[in-house]
Amino acid sequence: MFGPLRWLVIAAAFALPTAATAQVQVNQNFVTQGPAPAFGPTGVSRSADAPPNGNVSGAIGPVIADPGNANRFFIGTTNGGIWTTIDGGTTWTPLSDKQASLSIASLSLDPTDPNRNTLIAGTGLTSNGGVCRAFACFFTGSGGLRNGLLYSQDGGNSWTSLGAATLGGQTVDAVAARGSTLIAGTFEPSNLVTSAAQQRVGGLYRSSDGGATFTLISGTGGLTTGPVSSIVGDPNNSNRIYAAVSSPSAATNAQTALFVSNDAGVNWTPVFGAAQSGGTISAASQTVLKVASAPGGALAVGVVDLATNRVTGLFWSGNSGTSWTPLFVPALNNGSQAPVNFAITIDPKNTNLV
Repeated sequence: MFGPLRWLVIAAAFALPTAATAQVQVNQNFVTQGPAPAFGPTGVSRSADAPPNGNVSGAIGPVIADPGNANRFFIGTTNGGIWTTIDGGTTWTPLSDKQASLSIASLSLDPTDPNRNTLIAGTGLTSNGGVCRAFACFFTGSGGLRNGLLYSQDGGNSWTSLGAATLGGQTVDAVAARGSTLIAGTFEPSNLVTSAAQQRVGGLYRSSDGGATFTLISGTGGLTTGPVSSIVGDPNNSNRIYAAVSSPSAATNAQTALFVSNDAGVNWTPVFGAAQSGGTISAASQTVLKVASAPGGALAVGVVDLATNRVTGLFWSGNSGTSWTPLFVPALNNGSQAPVNFAITIDPKNTNLV
């Protein structure tokens, strides 16, 4: 279910290049979570938690917490589909093994569903594609079929495939659902399997009929054209949605920006861009943004420079993007694996903790 073990760093939340280096950085012990961790020699498992051995699990991408149940989580994996736990991570259940694609690039809960059972997921290429055998590692691929969205209204027990005609062949790396309104952003994040030109392709798509049809809305309603690297919602306002748009060409590198919509994706206004980025967004190279939100208007933005595939800037806002504070940037992604292996979030109980 999880596909081949990979020698590159798994996608993890904010500054965890490997389990071993994380222990050095923050002086903590980490307990392996998630389905099917593998234990073995460092040359195979790579993390070297207990030399000469280590452990590794299949790569984890999006992690979704149920805001009404602290023990319930959903995760999307690069080659293993969607999983859930209802006991805080002690046991995990696969939810999408029978779907056409197990390559999950994005995942989100619909906040307008009072039971928190409506899920939307985007398929795409986010695997680093390495497999190790006998201390040698080989590039194998980047994931499975890119066939649009998976949509569930019963907590992942059953799924409907949506948007394949419009979104197929693209990595849907950002999604949001608000009742019958569905929003999907496309961008090819892996520099191992895409060219610089391919990373300029993508946009923001919207459906107002529950996914029956999707329309490209990039370039309309105040939104610029370009690939979309992140979508988040305001926990206090289900109509407020943020979308991060990158540049579609080298001539427009400086236009990378975060936009906000207060009407579920019809109209958009920029709230973060080159002027607020402290020079991390410029004409010199293409950048993409990863975004997090929390109650009370808290936002956090990570700027990734695609020339180096590293995080070059971190910024925080406590007023829905009206003003921004630069944050210290720790040594993230020293292996140059962002944006695939970079995630950012804000503690909903303490919005000063990023």
